[in-house]
Amino acid sequence: MFSPASASACHLFATYNILFAVMLQHAHQLGATAVIGIQYDATEVMQGVTEVLCYGTAIVADRT
Repeated sequence: MFSPASASACHLFATYNILFAVMLQHAHQLGATAVIGIQYDATEVMQGVTEVLCYGTAIVADRT
């Protein structure tokens, strides 16, 4: 059985995975071939509400 703390951790981890996938999709739509300097930022806005950001720099890598 999950405790509220472990359930919250599971939701946060799932959110990180979703945000990572969305960031990669946006980078691909812009023509990027990679994303570097990826960071996550999580801020508790109020009790039980956390804002999560995922960001990085989209680049076009040249294989020469």
